[in-house]
Order: sequence, then structure tokens, then C-alpha cells
Amino acid sequence: MLEKLLNLIRDHGVISPSALSSQMGISPRLLEVMLEDLQRRGYLDSIEEPEACASGACQGCAVSGSCGTRPRVWQLRQEQEAVKLL
Repeated sequence: MLEKLLNLIRDHGVISPSALSSQMGISPRLLEVMLEDLQRRGYLDSIEEPEACASGACQGCAVSGSCGTRPRVWQLRQEQEAVKLL
């Protein structure tokens, strides 16, 4: 299931947590736990409200509605182009 989540993040680039949990068929809380696990394993980085969000430059961003209410943004580490969990 973690591999599927990583592939969704890689394929979509920017995707809201609600869309991710919906596509995965899981609760938002389980999604958060999975994202934190992937961060601990070194597959994702967590960014606390990026400068672009704070400046308002992300008006067209798919997750711009969560800025300020849920400032954590997850991104796939660049070296993780081909996602395969061991």
C-alpha cells in the first residue's frame, strides 16, 4: 500500500490529501500515518509551509485551500524517481 501511495504522489506531482485518501480508499488519518512512515524511511520530505504558499504565489495549486490550516506539504525526494519499496 505504501508503494501505491508513493506512485500516486510521483504520478500527480501535486495532489491534495483528500484526493490521495479517496484514491487509496483509506481514511485521512491513516494517510497521515503512512506519509509520516514514508518520511521516516527516507522516501518523502515534509516541508513546513513553503515560501511560495506564504507569499500567495500558489493560488492555482491543488492544495492551496489547505495552506494555513494544514501547512505541512509532502514531496517525493528527488532521488526517488523509480519508487520500489524494499
